[in-house]
Amino acid sequence: MVDIEKKLCDILENIIDNDLDDNENINNLKSIINEYPYFQSIYIILAKKLHKINSPSKQKALELASLYSTDRLYLKQIINSQTSQKVAKDKKILKENDISIPEKITDDSVFNDNMITESLAKIMVQQDKIELAIKIYNRLILKFPQKKAYFVRILNKLKTKL
Repeated sequence: MVDIEKKLCDILENIIDNDLDDNENINNLKSIINEYPYFQSIYIILAKKLHKINSPSKQKALELASLYSTDRLYLKQIINSQTSQKVAKDKKILKENDISIPEKITDDSVFNDNMITESLAKIMVQQDKIELAIKIYNRLILKFPQKKAYFVRILNKLKTKL
């Protein structure tokens, strides 16, 4: 079993690193498909390679990839994406200048109702942001009136910590 896994890893590394020519890559992918017919990713990689070289069999490969794919929108994005654009975008994201991280969350308005959960309130308590946790629990009372008694008990405990 280890031999097969090693062979598979070697083939995939060569394909990803583009160490082999396209025809050899395609033949390797087809051999993997013959050995592992339910390996979804291989169908996608094969369809991408055939699309890239504009092969006449790209349509059949795309149809097979879509049959084995769980998300066809993702498949379409992969097939139509340009690798160079993705690399450029990733480099841009990694630049420190482009990342802005807020120093401190002070206003509970940054949380919309979909984000307000009991888990978030517990996290705020663990981070000693008791006042923010109290505000979240008060909003949870409005969101889940059936749990009001439970939230009021927690609020009373938190108010003693202030």
